[in-house]
Amino acid sequence: LLLSDTQISVRATFARMMKFYSAVLCLALALGHASADTFKDAARLKNTGTVQAVYDLLDRVNPGSKDHFTLSLSESCPSASPPCFHLADGADGKVEITGTSASELTFGVGVYMREYCNMTIGWKRGGGSNIFLPKSWPTIGAGGDSRRRNTPWSYIMNVCTHSYSLVWYGWSDWEEFIDWMALSGINLFLAMTGQEEVQYKVFEKFGLSDADIRHWFNGPALLTWSRGQNEYGADIAGPLPRSWMKQQWGMQKQILNRTRSLGMSGQLPGFQGNVPVQLRAIANDTNMTKAGDTAWMNSVDPLYAKIADEWMRTLLADFGTDHWYQLDGYFNGGTAPWLNGKDAQVAMHDSLSSQPTAAAAAAAAWCSAARNRWCIAVLTEPCWSAADFRSRLAWRKAPDAVDG
Repeated sequence: LLLSDTQISVRATFARMMKFYSAVLCLALALGHASADTFKDAARLKNTGTVQAVYDLLDRVNPGSKDHFTLSLSESCPSASPPCFHLADGADGKVEITGTSASELTFGVGVYMREYCNMTIGWKRGGGSNIFLPKSWPTIGAGGDSRRRNTPWSYIMNVCTHSYSLVWYGWSDWEEFIDWMALSGINLFLAMTGQEEVQYKVFEKFGLSDADIRHWFNGPALLTWSRGQNEYGADIAGPLPRSWMKQQWGMQKQILNRTRSLGMSGQLPGFQGNVPVQLRAIANDTNMTKAGDTAWMNSVDPLYAKIADEWMRTLLADFGTDHWYQLDGYFNGGTAPWLNGKDAQVAMHDSLSSQPTAAAAAAAAWCSAARNRWCIAVLTEPCWSAADFRSRLAWRKAPDAVDG
């Protein structure tokens, strides 16, 4: 049922089929006691990664340590159902680690280093790490140690993380961060780096000029607000240099190559309907809500679907796919045209789920009582999840709130 990326343009034909398949997939991922066969089906939408990538990680974080480990991939563990890893004493004093993907392998390495060797694996700003070559490597003990993930996906980051911190990262910083994520068992992260170059290429095809586009973006430290619907103005600390867009685009390719090799998945940014306001005049389209320099498109507008399709074509051609996409649903200055009304919400959903490569999507929901309908709409769509970065569950107190 996984169709090729080249079939992206056949939009309407696959919409209902993908909704059905997404619902089946979500059920499989949600089963806490899934069988090995069920896990195999769900695992098709995860990156397995490679054993060599895990050995390379060991070389980076603890040079000289990889010869102590025997690593391998397996479809199951001796005393835990997948996704899982298993630690055991091997020949010649080595430690054998098996895992159902490279992500479980790296998590197993992290557990061994932290819990058996008493090492600290941390961030530089949080005190750093205490990683060393032990004089005598600890053993695992009889029967080994099998552990299963509590949930198929372990997620990190919100939309603010990227412009508040990660835009200043060079590749060496990203390498350390990715290794920390891998050793901590994280297998799903927000992959927003380089999206402005994708947007630039898409918007240019719809007639927007270089100045229109680059002045619409904020500067690097304030990109969160450009990406988050441009509610607080455009061109703050801008215009965004094209050279910076291309540099970040290249960085994203490095990031995704590394994370995929380690069995991790990145949530790529989907089209969420906010565009430079000049597009209203270019397209002679008044079906857009003007808010300063930004126009919010109604998701039932045919132009919305055209831009969303071109966005996905460009995104997948540039970065490939991990079958996860995220939208930033933060609205503070007003109501987006597709926030209210079932038809509009379904159209927005279809802009992602109708893509043959789409399996799951997340919304950065920033849920509150005022945005309760948006959060509920997200949670009731097949294979959508809400990454609630704000409410601390307060939105559930609204009269029509749902629990779950």
